[in-house]
Amino acid sequence: MQRKAKSIGGYVSYETPTNLVNTFFSKGEKPVAIGVITFGKDFNVQNYQLDTVTRQLNTIEKDLFTLRVAAFKTLRSDTTFKQYSGTSFNVIPFINKGIKRVYILSAPTSSGIILFGNDYMLDVNYKSEVVSIKRIHNSLISTDTKKNDVKAIFHTHIPGKDEIMSATDICTMMLYEKENNVKQSYVMSRKYVSIWDAKDDQLVVLTKQAWDRINNDQKTRHPDKH
Repeated sequence: MQRKAKSIGGYVSYETPTNLVNTFFSKGEKPVAIGVITFGKDFNVQNYQLDTVTRQLNTIEKDLFTLRVAAFKTLRSDTTFKQYSGTSFNVIPFINKGIKRVYILSAPTSSGIILFGNDYMLDVNYKSEVVSIKRIHNSLISTDTKKNDVKAIFHTHIPGKDEIMSATDICTMMLYEKENNVKQSYVMSRKYVSIWDAKDDQLVVLTKQAWDRINNDQKTRHPDKH
């Protein structure tokens, strides 16, 4: 795979009934698959298969590649997008039950940083044309984890945005939680509190009322800790 690194034009990811597949394709308008990494659904990074035999893209890979092309075309022409210094865009095409979407995340260009926000969702029609752009967060939140002392990350969703943790929030945690040793992420909105547990990669959503009751109970039981 290292010998082919300079030839990589990008990658697409998708799910099969039994596996998670990452396909790296060559540069150019008619790419071919030059490397495929297949994981089990247990997300065990030690349990994978690597195939470096060059082949044609399969149907789902072609469709995802077409979505990537549409997204990059929109990125270059639409002023909705804002790119911050020290970041790059991570373009993630997604097809589920006929619905075509592309998520765009802001990714750090250096290690020891986790970014939330400045992310977008693009809806794509059957002609692979971008028909709508949704800005998921209004701003970019940067957390420095270089000292390895960040155990939990908090941010809020203002009215008009997702009431619970967004797909891009979860994606960001799953991409960066292990290497940055972050244990939990919290998203607070007007109605809900979302808690992501990095150990088990599980999301728990509480109503704001339930969250307040738990906190008040803890203050009553352990006043010395509050």
